[in-house]
Amino acid sequence: MQINIIAAVPRNRVIGCNGKLPWSLPKDWAYFLSKVKGHTSIMGRVCFGELNPNEDFPSIVVSQSLANTGKGMPYVEFTTSYKDALEIARKQQLDQVWIIGGQRIYEEALEHADKLYITRINNEYEGDTIFPEWEKYFTVLESRTIDTEKGIELAFEVWAKINHNV
Repeated sequence: MQINIIAAVPRNRVIGCNGKLPWSLPKDWAYFLSKVKGHTSIMGRVCFGELNPNEDFPSIVVSQSLANTGKGMPYVEFTTSYKDALEIARKQQLDQVWIIGGQRIYEEALEHADKLYITRINNEYEGDTIFPEWEKYFTVLESRTIDTEKGIELAFEVWAKINHNV
């Protein structure tokens, strides 16, 4: 099973502020959806609160507090650890899974990830949630800069693991 991480990362690596994305960039959102739609995603509780899992966006949610409260929700499975989330995905015999956040899930997933799909945002934001460093463990396979959006330059990058000892 291929493990992919997808994230939008500004220069200062801030990816969240009080449980929300600190930006609204429709081109990045469209890119995100083009990758994860139709595939299972692993996420934490805060990300789950921001998204609407459905048949096109099945999810495995890692949460201590929601693990026993979300029974019966279609297209969503709950578990209490990232390790258990991976096991659920493996039992489903998925060809790939997408890690979509938040910070703790990204930190745990980095050592297992095969590829990273990073939207580089040429800006800085205030916030309390940081994306972990990855550059010394992965190499860029492709990079494509698009026109600016709201005056901010975006670059879509795909990275592959070069060192399995993250």
